[in-house]
Amino acid sequence: MVRITDDSGSVTKCILDPYDEELSALEATVRSENWEREVAVQLMGRVGCRADEVTYPSRSSLRWSSSGECWFLEIRGKNTSGEDGTKKTRDAWVPDGVAENIQRFASERERGSEEPLVDASTSSVRRWIHEARAELADDRTDRWEYV
Repeated sequence: MVRITDDSGSVTKCILDPYDEELSALEATVRSENWEREVAVQLMGRVGCRADEVTYPSRSSLRWSSSGECWFLEIRGKNTSGEDGTKKTRDAWVPDGVAENIQRFASERERGSEEPLVDASTSSVRRWIHEARAELADDRTDRWEYV
């Protein structure tokens, strides 16, 4: 877990390492509540989506890149260039295990090709993380308060 602080020393962001057990613990905690929540956490923790980007990707957004022999997911989100205020799209690399989980989830939940994989508001996605964080904080160190 990496905490990023501002000039005053306040924590502004907390980043979970996708190769660390803490992200796996968060995934397991949300999975016990709902599979859709696990997909949301994987999109954020393993693919790099912001909370407000989790609700964009659909089944058709996931594609195999034959040239790179890997999975990509089209993400529409924040315009970091400051130009015209429109949302920008980007391709994010998707680990094989996450791609398989997304495909299984979309198939079993009968998500249409253009339906969002995660059908929830941004505030709900954030609430899911806070609920899981609170549950994990009971069992672990206070480091979870920053997630």
